[in-house]
Amino acid sequence: MNWEESQPEYLEGSELKTGYRFSVWIRGLLAVCWAWSLVVTPAVADLNHWTTNGPWVGDVFALTFDPHDPATIYAGTSSEGVLPVGVCRGAYRSSDGGETWVPLLGMDLPLDNRCVSVLSLDPLDPAVVYAGTSIGFFRSTDRGVRWDRTGLVGRWVTTMVYDPLSPATWYASTIAYTTSGPPSLHRSTDGGESWQAINTGIVGPSEERPRIQALAVDPETPATVYAGAVDAAGVFRSDDRGDTWTPMSTGLPDFADVRTLILVPVSGAPATVLAATSRGLFRSIDGGAWTATPGELGTTSVAWLTADPKDPASLYALAGDRSYRSTDGGMSWTATGERLHTPIRRLVVDPQDSSRLVAGTLDAGVFHSTDGGGSWIPSIRGPVTAGVLRVVAAADAGEPIVYAATYGSGVFRSLDGGRTWNPRNSGLGGRFPRVLSPRILESISDLVLDPSDPSILYLATDSEAGVYRSQDGGASWQRIGDFVFLQVHDLVVFAGSPDGGSPSTAVFAATDQGIYRSLDGGDSWTRVFEQSTSMLASAPSRRSTIYAVEDTSLWRSLDAGDSWMMVTDEGPFFTSLAVDAADPFTLLAGELFSGISRSSDGGVTWTPTRGAHDGSTVDSLVLGPESPLAFYAGTRGRGAFRSTDGGESWWQLPGGLGNGIIWSLAAVEPESSRGQRFYAGTSTGVFDLRLVPSLELHDGRFRIEVDWREHDDLRGIASVASVVGEPDDGVALRSLDSTVLEFFDGDNWEMLLKVLDGRHLTDHFWVFFAVATNVEYTLTVTDTRCDAAKTYFNPLGRTAPAVTDVEALPDCLTPGPPSCISDEDTICLGSDGRFRVEVEWRDFTGGTGAAAQVAVAEGGLAESDDSGLFYFFGDANWELLVKVLDGCDYNGRFWVLGAATTDVEYELRVTAAATGETKRYSNPLGSSSPAVIDVEAFDCSGVY
Repeated sequence: MNWEESQPEYLEGSELKTGYRFSVWIRGLLAVCWAWSLVVTPAVADLNHWTTNGPWVGDVFALTFDPHDPATIYAGTSSEGVLPVGVCRGAYRSSDGGETWVPLLGMDLPLDNRCVSVLSLDPLDPAVVYAGTSIGFFRSTDRGVRWDRTGLVGRWVTTMVYDPLSPATWYASTIAYTTSGPPSLHRSTDGGESWQAINTGIVGPSEERPRIQALAVDPETPATVYAGAVDAAGVFRSDDRGDTWTPMSTGLPDFADVRTLILVPVSGAPATVLAATSRGLFRSIDGGAWTATPGELGTTSVAWLTADPKDPASLYALAGDRSYRSTDGGMSWTATGERLHTPIRRLVVDPQDSSRLVAGTLDAGVFHSTDGGGSWIPSIRGPVTAGVLRVVAAADAGEPIVYAATYGSGVFRSLDGGRTWNPRNSGLGGRFPRVLSPRILESISDLVLDPSDPSILYLATDSEAGVYRSQDGGASWQRIGDFVFLQVHDLVVFAGSPDGGSPSTAVFAATDQGIYRSLDGGDSWTRVFEQSTSMLASAPSRRSTIYAVEDTSLWRSLDAGDSWMMVTDEGPFFTSLAVDAADPFTLLAGELFSGISRSSDGGVTWTPTRGAHDGSTVDSLVLGPESPLAFYAGTRGRGAFRSTDGGESWWQLPGGLGNGIIWSLAAVEPESSRGQRFYAGTSTGVFDLRLVPSLELHDGRFRIEVDWREHDDLRGIASVASVVGEPDDGVALRSLDSTVLEFFDGDNWEMLLKVLDGRHLTDHFWVFFAVATNVEYTLTVTDTRCDAAKTYFNPLGRTAPAVTDVEALPDCLTPGPPSCISDEDTICLGSDGRFRVEVEWRDFTGGTGAAAQVAVAEGGLAESDDSGLFYFFGDANWELLVKVLDGCDYNGRFWVLGAATTDVEYELRVTAAATGETKRYSNPLGSSSPAVIDVEAFDCSGVY
């Protein structure tokens, strides 16, 4: 592939077979994948480009299948409390059974302001979707593409249900959200266009109207409607479609909030009513008294009930992080299997496959099961990303282990480098439990790994919840220290005591009441500084040197916190701080609206550094593990930056982060040739980057590196441009000899570049490139085999000229035997025509001949670099397809494959021009020719 509109005149025809075809992507590989069980993925697109990785969270309180297309599922994010304190990000749709999700926009208020508590599809027309939201009742007639708000404006619809015999009749429970008024029940008989209040008889113990959380319509007698209330009000029943209500709470325990009501049909008798409550699961027969379900579900809090659409007597109940199943209409229950380690709040059953379940959770998004709840799989993408305040990563034998501390959803862990996440929140919680929502910490301020043992983590909060420690990779947490009413802003953790005299871990905590120190891993604490501080940094080369910050003030301790001195109270307005790896008195400071400054005297004086971070707020500064001079910085809306000279100058890391806030950065040790690995904790989740400062062409022979600088001194490296692919990584714009590069972001492509094999004409490899920019750049093309390089430079402000260099890089390799010369009877395949392919045949009359190449009218010979076509008798009768594939990256061999539509005798000969080695394949006369699949044909070391 050589991407160009036209060629210079003197190149005409020269690229027919000159591509240096050490092919990484082996065309035709599918023909033999059964033999090698290879999984070939698209070109790596996350190299030099940030990729969003979740964690995919959200409180999912609404789920529904499309009954006509179970691959289509709708989800709504909402909140468990009276007020929308959770992650409310609207509605989503999945078209692949719940693995990936896309947002449904189009409602008339911003997405972030909308909770979707319930979703339902019109039973007669699944293109019609109804949504009960925190701002009213919505309807879509095109599967969620566009929405209209049709009623209940200013009220939060907490639950709703329709009459199965009259789908235009809806019942909805609401609470006042943007308008005043008590909780209320409403009914619509025109599909939600108009609503009337139906509250007669619904009164709680305190004579106030309770909030209705559950609704159910009797499918046999739709005039009978049930309503379950919170606030200890119990269950109400109406026999006149809601006009009047009477209580039916006999047998329910005091203070039981009713979460779900479900009716189980009973042949020849009234339906059995099941009530899921905060005090257990209860059943009522014939509208009589309630009795508790035997077993653990009779006493534990049950959040949800649902029935299998194919079998109404097959029920599921949700309690905590587990699902339970009944096959006898709710008489007995059995746990289905695996715990989710996060509370499950909704569950739906595939209307066509009873073993397939989809669950919505508190904080952790959507999971699906294909074995009836025995095991659970998280969604690959969606529905919601969490804001990540801190991200930390540790190298592992496989993918890095990554932890993300989020706003509002606690801590998540990934064991596969960030592709999938699981919540790790057991034991986390505020000092004073929340009344309205049992949500975990919403104000994590720091998360740190113990450098001596990455399974030990420390977590700080600025919500008076103190400091936590986990010694099992986040599986469980314990509060450590007595930080009563203290806001803990920052932690510093290092292995051993500051003086090296103890193997215990040292922990420093910056609080609004001073600095606390622990020399035993957090078991005991001592206040060592009384000044309120918000930030700490330690010197890697001298652990006893600690810096503390509050606004523009900087303090330093040279004795591990025993004593402190004021360095300056007129420094930068600190937003982040880092200490040089080798020099404890060289500091970098991220500033508010002012970029990054550097100090070489321990913070007494500061000098602004160079780079386009100028004018931006820098919230994160970390040392790079690859070099003592490497630093990385994250900004608000300007992306991430790298310095390789100790922070004096900076260039921008590749794009893909969007305009989000980078609250934290984590760098992992280089994984050999796979590149440096980075994680960014941002306002829109975790992003992942594999930084490879160079790219390669011609199967790794030529390394391409481009550094650029624009007018405001923004610097960076070019990366391979990509186009959108599936599922999300994209496909790199790169072939064997050509590539497209981007400088600033993924939508702005700057350079088209190619390295061509012109040795048959000039004994050189050629470099062609054109750049649609006037920024400064330095392009270096390195021949890794010959240890030679060619550099091209364009100064800032000059319109970059196109370059045609046919003398760029001479070949240093010893010439081999003459390459194959294609003619009528010979096809040359492989890079530089390294394989000569010939065929001789004999027919039933004794006639013999040499096979000839197929030619296509106006298209020339029917051959590519890997494949060719022969005919035996006539040019319209094509007999033999032959290809030679480069399998060197897989098994160290070149492969020969062939297929013939003939039963005559023939001999196929493939000869390596470099060695003279020949492989022969024959077919006897009268035999239908079998396919040729030889994946051991030629040793790559000999052919190269």
